[in-house]
Amino acid sequence: MPDDPQRVLVRAARDAEPYTSVYRVNVHDGSAQRAMEYQRGIVFWHADRTGTVRLGTGWYEMGQRGGDPYAGPTAVSVAKGGAAARIDVSRLAMPIGRRDLAGPRILGFDKEGAHVYYEAAVDGAERTSVWEASAATLEPRRQLVSSPVRDVRATAIHGTSCGVVGFMHPIAGRPLTWLDASIGADVAAAERDLRQQPVAVPSMSADCQRLVLVTADGAYRRFHLLDRASGALRALGAQRSGRAASGLERRVTNYRTRDGEAFPIAVTRPTGAVAKLPVVVILDAELPPDSVERRDAWPDYFASRGYLVAKPVVRGQRGYGWSNHLAGRRLQGAKLQEDAEDALKWLQAEGLGDVRHACFLGRAAGGHLALAAALGNSESSADAKGTRCVAAYAPKDIRRFGRDHFRPFGQCLAYPCDDWMRWAASDRDLATFGERRNRPASPKQPRTSLEPTTSPVLEAAHPGFPVLIWTDQGTIHERESFGYRNDVRKLAYFDLLAPIGSDNEEAFLEAAEALFARELKPSSGTD
Repeated sequence: MPDDPQRVLVRAARDAEPYTSVYRVNVHDGSAQRAMEYQRGIVFWHADRTGTVRLGTGWYEMGQRGGDPYAGPTAVSVAKGGAAARIDVSRLAMPIGRRDLAGPRILGFDKEGAHVYYEAAVDGAERTSVWEASAATLEPRRQLVSSPVRDVRATAIHGTSCGVVGFMHPIAGRPLTWLDASIGADVAAAERDLRQQPVAVPSMSADCQRLVLVTADGAYRRFHLLDRASGALRALGAQRSGRAASGLERRVTNYRTRDGEAFPIAVTRPTGAVAKLPVVVILDAELPPDSVERRDAWPDYFASRGYLVAKPVVRGQRGYGWSNHLAGRRLQGAKLQEDAEDALKWLQAEGLGDVRHACFLGRAAGGHLALAAALGNSESSADAKGTRCVAAYAPKDIRRFGRDHFRPFGQCLAYPCDDWMRWAASDRDLATFGERRNRPASPKQPRTSLEPTTSPVLEAAHPGFPVLIWTDQGTIHERESFGYRNDVRKLAYFDLLAPIGSDNEEAFLEAAEALFARELKPSSGTD
């Protein structure tokens, strides 16, 4: 807290889980005093730059939640005396599952605390944008950042004494937006000196006079310190993105789906490749293929070993509109499978890859996407005699998830519970499950539940081609087995336990490389 550096504000569900209260915690002895009592429906609390709690927001079901005194999406505004008043945020909420809505994601406050900045899909918009709004009512006033292609996921740029002065967001061509014109002008001058566009500002001094600027150069992120008073720039260092490689060419373009949608696809292959290379398709639920701030090292790793690596956006992924996301979760991922097949068909039409020999790859939730996509068997799919395989990476079984805007509650209320449950059973089974779940438990009819991270393969049947599943260790499943079903249930969140460059990731990449080499038999494809 700015005026009390010995204490921090912490939100925790100690009184009425999953709803959170706010505590003022002493960092030296751990003692805590409650600063804000829980409110039903509220999971996230937001304080201004002085450390005063101003707003509370939550995760919402469509309709009333048991015992709650409200129906529909809600937030609270906290007055100076600490009283919390309800705010209807129905026009700021968007679907993220069959039953769930996400409300506005608060980014920060201005210096005076009169305005708040948030991400929201206002009035039923397909994609989220960044808005300026009233801090007292959350009523939107003006749209600050939007994209016709993807949701805007932003991080506020701010200093302790100057409030929010801008936002960073990984939109190609426009990674930064400034509210303070003078800071924007200084960064533009630095861009001319760097001869590169800054893509992120991870740190700023309290008075907003010194900024750390990040530029992206292929596999490297370079850090620079800008002193606005003198205009001086100083190099701070660089960070290499995992197992990146040289001698490769990469381009990001769009492919067309059979129903006319245009989605981004990143293609990486050895420079000068003339032959049609076997294809590795990476499905990623977190890092988009058109990201400008951070580059995935996996495409470089496999392209340097003689593959054409395609990383398409498919329905089912987040970040490209809520209807596209939900469309990929229905019918056991049928629309996702169509998109993956259309991406392969596009590669074939462009003469880029040998799509008859294609394997799928994914990490974390992307591991589920890869499993579902590989099952595609439409008329436009690769020849039935072609080669398929899957490598799905997740370090271990996780039963409790951390709370954030998209995973607030933990095991069975959190993403991806709702989505993956739908992939694991038919509508009839889900209806029966819903009846059982809502029925009081009894000795004769005990309450049952479905795993929150079950397989996207209906009834977890083995798909008939080799599948590498990496949980605590790697196992290649060649045929249907109990081991396959057990391993696929363990796929969980990669980013919590296995960061880039970890021993776990290194071992998985080597195992996946061995599987692909066996199944696809790559060559350099060059003269």
